[in-house]
Amino acid sequence: MNLRRAQKEDLLLLFDWANDPETRKAAFNSEQIPIEKHTSWFLGKLAHVDSDIYILEYNNISIGQVRFDKREEDGAFLIDYSIDLKYRGRGFGSEIIALGLRAQTEKFGKAPTFVAFVKKQNVASQKCFLKVGFRQESSESEFVTYKYSERYEK
Repeated sequence: MNLRRAQKEDLLLLFDWANDPETRKAAFNSEQIPIEKHTSWFLGKLAHVDSDIYILEYNNISIGQVRFDKREEDGAFLIDYSIDLKYRGRGFGSEIIALGLRAQTEKFGKAPTFVAFVKKQNVASQKCFLKVGFRQESSESEFVTYKYSERYEK
């Protein structure tokens, strides 16, 4: 398994993953994403210093993405991930999260705080975050908030 930074050439790959019907169902905005909007968003993320997108490769096949966006209000990183439909249910969700956390920790020299919002009905993602050490912070009407901090390890 290999985690690499996303590149411009990954634009259509992430577009396809983002518009997968199951991915849209798990997203907070379930509408299909037009290519123009995705292109602008993706290129903006690649250029932004406070955003990182990584691609998980398994046997040299791209199977998922994990993204980190720094929040202005508290400096924590919002994490989002998705796994290609063909590879779901095989444990890659927790693996991509763990590898992403490691990459971000190496980038900063220490683990920043990470936050994830998961729809209540997305039990598989909830289990993935718990498996890698996130703690449930709250459970709002539509989603569950998870938080990961280096202090949890102590």
